[in-house]
Amino acid sequence: MLDDLSEKLITHYVGGAWRAPLATAAQPVTLVCGRVPGQIVPAGAADVARALAWAEAAQMVMTAPARQQEWLAAFDAARPALLGALDAAQRLERGAPGGIVPGTKLSTGPGPLALLLPAAMSPVAQAGVLRAALAAARPVIVKPAPGGAVSATVLMDHLHRLGLPPGAVAMLQGDGPGTGAVLEHTPGLRTLRLTAR
Repeated sequence: MLDDLSEKLITHYVGGAWRAPLATAAQPVTLVCGRVPGQIVPAGAADVARALAWAEAAQMVMTAPARQQEWLAAFDAARPALLGALDAAQRLERGAPGGIVPGTKLSTGPGPLALLLPAAMSPVAQAGVLRAALAAARPVIVKPAPGGAVSATVLMDHLHRLGLPPGAVAMLQGDGPGTGAVLEHTPGLRTLRLTAR
C-alpha cells in the first residue's frame, strides 16, 4: 500500500499532480478492520471547475493517434500491477474485491467524461472503463464513492506513472449528494454513473 496514503487521501488528483482541495469539510475514511488511514475532503464546485479546465486542455493533446497508441500500450503493460494493487486496496476497504459492473459502455462523442464509481466496482471493470475512455481520447474525471477512496487513490497513483498528459485523468474525492451532484450539473461534462450489483 502507499507509504503516503494519508497525504494523498486528503488531496485530489488533478492536472497530473496531487493538489490540495479547494473545499474544507473533511470526513474520515474507515477500513473494514476499523482502522482510519486518513480523511477525504469532498470536492466542491471550485474543485470540479479546476478539474474540468485541465480536462478540456488535455482534450486536444489526447487526439494525437501516435501518442494515443503509446498511452494505451503503457496502460496495457501496467494493467497486471494495477489490478493487483486495486484488489489489495478493495480488500482493505471492504474485505473483498468489488463485483463486476455489467453492460457499461461509454457514450460516444467528444468532451470530458465524469465517472461516478461505486465502492463495489471490480478492479477489472474499473480498468476496462478507463482504458475505453483513453481509447476514445476522452479526458476522465473519476469520483469514487467514499467507501472506495483508498482504491481510487491507488488507481490514480498507478495511472500517474503512465505519463498521460496532465488533465487526461483526474480524481475528485467526494460523496454522491455533494460532489456527484455538482459533477452531474456541470455544463460541458458528460456524467456516467456506474452501479454494481
